[in-house]
Amino acid sequence: MLESAHHRGRVAWATVVGALLAALVIAFAGCGGGGGFKTATTGGGTKTSTTGGGRVDACSLLTTGEVAAAGVAGAKPVPGKAATGGVNCNFLAKGPGLPKSVTVIVNTAGGKSYYEQLKALAKSPKPISGLGDAAYLDSSSTPVQSATVGLYRGNLYLSVGGNISPKDAQSLAAKALARVP
Repeated sequence: MLESAHHRGRVAWATVVGALLAALVIAFAGCGGGGGFKTATTGGGTKTSTTGGGRVDACSLLTTGEVAAAGVAGAKPVPGKAATGGVNCNFLAKGPGLPKSVTVIVNTAGGKSYYEQLKALAKSPKPISGLGDAAYLDSSSTPVQSATVGLYRGNLYLSVGGNISPKDAQSLAAKALARVP
């Protein structure tokens, strides 16, 4: 019996680590992207100026205060980019135990197509209304609480998710969408 409990604990831990790694891989590999922008973090948030191309600075869409209110206190925004044409921002809080984070992903080309592809990869997407042309919520409480909202509006794809509640994911997604130029 002791060996079985130990094995279950190792399997649960491996599942948590695997889920976090998968989220980071999707965020960094699938949704980076260039753009001419400058970012400066100040007090409660991030200020951005774009230099053309219709690209969006994902770190400008949420403030550190809003991320902290969702349960990820002390998170620092880290922008990312990749060849796909999109951008992301990882708000990562370091501390004891498992790291907590919120990730914002933005792609300004092929919104509906990108949305459909990522929705197909979600474990249990549930349609939600009031955000963009279409939106879904994908959440889980095991092995750790996590939730992601994916949506599109025209050519824009936006995703906000992390170690947060479904309610916080929807609230942060609405705030981020409202700030997209």
